[in-house]
Amino acid sequence: MNYNGLRKARQLLSHRWDPLILTILQDRRLRHGELVHEVRRHADRPLSEGVFNKVLKRMLAEDKITHTFDSDRHRVYTLTDSGRRTAATLEAIAEVCADEKPAE
Repeated sequence: MNYNGLRKARQLLSHRWDPLILTILQDRRLRHGELVHEVRRHADRPLSEGVFNKVLKRMLAEDKITHTFDSDRHRVYTLTDSGRRTAATLEAIAEVCADEKPAE
C-alpha cells in the first residue's frame, strides 16, 4: 500500500466544499455570484457567504483556484494547473465510487 498516496487522497477530501468548487470550475470560469449560486444549487447542506469566502481564500492561498476581473470589474474564478489536476483526480475517484456495488 502506498501510504503517502493514501494520505494525499485523504487530504483531497478533507475540506467539505473543495471537491464541489473544483468540479464546478473544471470546465468554466465563473463570477463570484455565479459560483455561489452553483455551489448552493449542488450542495447537500446550507452554505453561508462567510464560510464560502473563507473557503475561496484558502483555496486561493493553496493555489487551487485563481481570480481575475472581467471588463465590468467582477471577480472571475478559474482553476489553476494544480486545481485542474486535483479536479481530475476527484473525478477519477468519483467514477470508481459510482461503479462500486452498494453494501448489503
